[in-house]
Amino acid sequence: MVESIKELRVICQKKAQLYNKKGEKNTSEPIQEYIYDRFLRAVSIYITKIVLYTPLTSNQVSVISMIVGLFAGFLFSFAHPLYWIAGFVGLQFFHFLDAVDGEVARYRKVASPIGKYFDLLAHGIVIAAFYTGMTFGIFKATQHKLVFIIGFVCLASFLLTSLSVALRKFLFYQYAIVEKKYDLMNKSSKTTNVHSLKYFVRRLFGFDGFAFIVLFVTILDMILTNTISFRYLFLIISAIAGPLLFIKSMWDTSKMKKLFLS
Repeated sequence: MVESIKELRVICQKKAQLYNKKGEKNTSEPIQEYIYDRFLRAVSIYITKIVLYTPLTSNQVSVISMIVGLFAGFLFSFAHPLYWIAGFVGLQFFHFLDAVDGEVARYRKVASPIGKYFDLLAHGIVIAAFYTGMTFGIFKATQHKLVFIIGFVCLASFLLTSLSVALRKFLFYQYAIVEKKYDLMNKSSKTTNVHSLKYFVRRLFGFDGFAFIVLFVTILDMILTNTISFRYLFLIISAIAGPLLFIKSMWDTSKMKKLFLS
């Protein structure tokens, strides 16, 4: 019998725990929640309870979430704004399932660095689908061939950034467990203030926030039909920001080396 929602929140949401292959806890860290995280977890726990009545593993939930994300990306390949709004809804469902896989892993004591890497890898694949779909959708709406070059820059830079973040986090957790330096979890988490303006901007222009920005520019295109394409403008801005975010990711990787050696 699966526990109540209140009990599941304590088991699945209070700590980000990692376990070895025998289900023995290696380490845990407090979950830093932003307002959007709280929204996701408020809903995801109900989906998690349903999943726990099935034999689905956390990795299988990750695969399902990835399929949902890929379908959402496909919806962006259409020119009509209503498809983009449907794509936004699909991305939100992807984020719900993305929270569910971690909760299932913590409940069943199978959370591991490999699982975290697989989860973040799914993010990269969905991001690729997101920008690929947007590129074709904007081309259908504008017929500007330059869109494909801009879209490729976005796709390459954000995909590489996502993959580098996934690899960096995998190596981080793996190092902390192998070397038994669990204090690194707390040491790294203390550097992030989830209520700061800097963190808000980072989340807004991260994968979570991009979906809401796209929804906003899509609504603008629906209202201001005789002006510039705001979706196209968003793609151009993303092509400028993408390489900068990739450089920032590489810089964070270099700082992590200092963290390990300190």
